[in-house]
Amino acid sequence: MEFVTSQGIDVPAIGLGTYQLRGNECTSVVETALEIGNRHIDVAKFYSMTVK
Repeated sequence: MEFVTSQGIDVPAIGLGTYQLRGNECTSVVETALEIGNRHIDVAKFYSMTVK
């Protein structure tokens, strides 16, 4: 996994986006990402809002 330094902290260069992931699928994907060492997870509030 490639890392970059942001504000003195090494984070994965590529983050995990959770757009369109819901419920158990989202939970499982995020848990797996954390288990393998990913700490760059995009969970923007916008993703949970309904856009019309």
